[in-house]
Amino acid sequence: MIELLVVLTIMAGIAALASPSMSNTLAQRRVAVATSELVSGLRAARGRAMSGQAPVAVVIDVAEGSFSVENRIRSLSLPHGAQLGLVSAKSEQLSDTRGGILFFADGSSTGGTVTVKYRAVTRAIEIDWVTGLVRISS
Repeated sequence: MIELLVVLTIMAGIAALASPSMSNTLAQRRVAVATSELVSGLRAARGRAMSGQAPVAVVIDVAEGSFSVENRIRSLSLPHGAQLGLVSAKSEQLSDTRGGILFFADGSSTGGTVTVKYRAVTRAIEIDWVTGLVRISS
């Protein structure tokens, strides 16, 4: 019986040490997934603009952690404490917490950078204004 208690105590100690590490890994994975969702939305908006021959806007709300393409709002699954940032053209800044990226029929855009920051991890999504290409940088 004592041996069983010793084994259970050791296992509890290991679980307590592993828990913060697993929690951090899970949060970092959620940041990666949210970044991928946003990149997909931006690329889809560029594709729609080019195929429809009309401008398409992506509106990003940094306070709500959401974005919309053609009025379809999607919430990003960000971990608690994550910060979303946006640098966009002054003409596309809708408020203190909302701004946009506009894609044109020729594939170009107003350009900008969206950042997702959680603890020491920052992922940046860059939208080139000349080509409209969307890419993730570290």
